[in-house]
Parts: sequence; structure tokens; C-alpha cells
Amino acid sequence: MAAKLDGYSGSDINNLCRDASMMTMRRKIAGKSPDQIRRLKRSELEAPVSKDDLNSAIEKTRRTVSQADVARYN
Repeated sequence: MAAKLDGYSGSDINNLCRDASMMTMRRKIAGKSPDQIRRLKRSELEAPVSKDDLNSAIEKTRRTVSQADVARYN
């Protein structure tokens, strides 16, 4: 997984992890009305981040630092 993140900044990785951590909640609330969502227990929305969630987030999150930027600061 670390190899997939080569060239990502700390901020990029932070955003990626945040996105992955929200995926369980998004799946749980998909297709529900606002009232149904309000009635969900917090424990129903909390779950560990899975490897699949991280891989999905990696696919969606693009690095914001170019190779030229990396070379300049190395």
C-alpha cells in the first residue's frame, strides 16, 4: 500500500484516510431518508476502515505534489 502512495503529500494521505473512514457511513445511509438517518445509532455508523475502503480512496484521491516539486525539495 505504501508503494501506491509514493509522491503523495502528508495532506494528500490525510484526505485519503478521511475519505476511507467515511465510506462505511456512506454505505449505511445510502438510499435512506433524512428521518431514517437520524434514527440510526452512532454505533451503526462506526466501523474500522477496511483495506478495500483504503484502496477505493486511493483510486479516488490524486496526489497534489508534482514530481518536479518532489525533486526541488529533495
